[in-house]
Amino acid sequence: MVLGGILKTKDRAHWISRIVDAGVPASNINNIAETFADEQLHYREMIIDIPKRKSSVAYPEAAEAASQGKMIGCPFKFSETPIKYNLPAPLLSEHTSEVLQEELSMTDEEIAALKKEGII
Repeated sequence: MVLGGILKTKDRAHWISRIVDAGVPASNINNIAETFADEQLHYREMIIDIPKRKSSVAYPEAAEAASQGKMIGCPFKFSETPIKYNLPAPLLSEHTSEVLQEELSMTDEEIAALKKEGII
């Protein structure tokens, strides 16, 4: 934790600047709020509207954006075959039951047992 203690003494912009000045490629890793506020994403029309979602306990920041019907779109823009966004990205374990039923032929009872045991 020696490095962690040192890094906490200055803000992120300070350390990124020092690292870049030393010739090491570096950049921010944005959180969800910073990502959705990024000018470049707005300019490139990459923030798209999607069907609104229920919340996710596992990733509350992502769930907040999804509950507002927003998602980051694909960075590639195709003139003749534009990307269509019909559904948002799945929430954590959203399709687990369907996958277990369709791919492993598991019954509802078997899946319920896995849930009860905390396996899924």
